Amino acid sequence: LLFTAVEKRTVVKETAEFVRQQANAGAATLYLSNSEQNLYPMLKRFLILNKFPGGALMLRQYVHLRSWIWGKISRRLNNHKRTMLEKIMELFSDRKYILLGDNTQHDLTIYLDLAKSHPASVQCVIIRQATLKPANEALLNEAAAFFKMNNITFYYGTGLPNSFIVQ
Repeated sequence: LLFTAVEKRTVVKETAEFVRQQANAGAATLYLSNSEQNLYPMLKRFLILNKFPGGALMLRQYVHLRSWIWGKISRRLNNHKRTMLEKIMELFSDRKYILLGDNTQHDLTIYLDLAKSHPASVQCVIIRQATLKPANEALLNEAAAFFKMNNITFYYGTGLPNSFIVQ
């Protein structure tokens, strides 16, 4: 992060276009990241430079070195995304959600857990395969079966579906 200027960072064009399509179709946009709050100015500038639609940018609290080391030693999972999405879904239980993530962290696990606790609220889960690490086949199969049974659109792949607008 320190060595590449925001203007030189690469945007995933398909993701940017997908988010713009959804916003143009009337969806409210919320950006939720495990990045720390001290990166807000850089991330906000990246979103503006790449013409992402406006929306809240929710970042996790700054972690002190001591807390980070203890988290690594204790193997404690960071639950920022899960916690924030749970609160949002409880506050706005009448809304339908499109959950867009990638396979670099635990997005599919988090989204599957949320869909299990709020099946009527999750309309679509999209996981972009950003890294070529082998997928957890058991997790993918469980997710696909659950989403199908609950009429939740599910997509997992290296790109994003073309002309995909969720109503």
